[in-house]
Amino acid sequence: MLILSHPSWPGGVVGIAASKMVDRYGKPAILFSTPANEPARGSARSIEGLNITEAISFQNDILLGYGGHPMAAGLSLAVKNLPDFRRRLNKTVEALQGEKQFEEKTLTIDGWVELEKANLDLAEEIEKLAPFGPGNRKPVLCVRNLSITDKAEIGKNSEHLKITVENEPGKRQDVLWWDGSSQQIPEGRFDLAFSIRGSNWKGVRQAQLVWMDARQVETESISVTPSKPQIFDYRSCGNQKEILESLPKGTILWAEGPDRKRVFAAGHTLSVAFDPLSNAVEFHDRGTRTGRQVAGAVQRFPNESGRVFGRAVER
Repeated sequence: MLILSHPSWPGGVVGIAASKMVDRYGKPAILFSTPANEPARGSARSIEGLNITEAISFQNDILLGYGGHPMAAGLSLAVKNLPDFRRRLNKTVEALQGEKQFEEKTLTIDGWVELEKANLDLAEEIEKLAPFGPGNRKPVLCVRNLSITDKAEIGKNSEHLKITVENEPGKRQDVLWWDGSSQQIPEGRFDLAFSIRGSNWKGVRQAQLVWMDARQVETESISVTPSKPQIFDYRSCGNQKEILESLPKGTILWAEGPDRKRVFAAGHTLSVAFDPLSNAVEFHDRGTRTGRQVAGAVQRFPNESGRVFGRAVER
């Protein structure tokens, strides 16, 4: 249970605030306004499965009055009895719930839409389902794979956020996130759950999207296992021509001596010819490089298979 009080809280808004606390924390909440020299007047909001009015009724002996239904209630009591009320009500709720625990609040998505479809026409169609409340909750929609392009703090105390989101085709839309300045903003791409309604801004009727929750888009990780290079020496094979013709394009070839021309003629794109007599290296672009440069070139392709052609030369 969340039970809070403050002398400066207006009695007319504690019910709305209690509802927001239930939405955020997923627990029953009671907020009291406690002005000086007056009784504490509170508003309670509950969750599915807990009859909050029944729980309050067990504290009748210290209450000045109460009333309500399973999901909401109003009550009053002397300020001095608040600590006792808080302690007793928590025990009552535990007894009523038994072994049933307050589960983490889940958000039910009523439909997936494209960002382009989250417009005034959709908002006005949804408003035809009003009034919303217990038994007729406001639809929750979701749009996939967004990113944030801009954000700004708004409100008297900069407690809210106005966030601009963008989908993959580049369509942008503003979303209001009440009390969002203290929340963690998603990074990268995410799916957004929101509600939508029509509003008037400077005389213009438009759709207003309200941020409800977000889920990071999961990307599949790719695991790459390095393989060791393999060297195939065909210098002693009698069918070098057939082997050469059967190799796939892109094979790294090392040809020694005069046979390098035959290797290059096969058209392989990654080929290196080595002349042991001159100790020079000839690449397919006909440039020459030192032995150290050859080693560097081979290291750039550590996962490839190398094949050596030509005749073995004794030093």
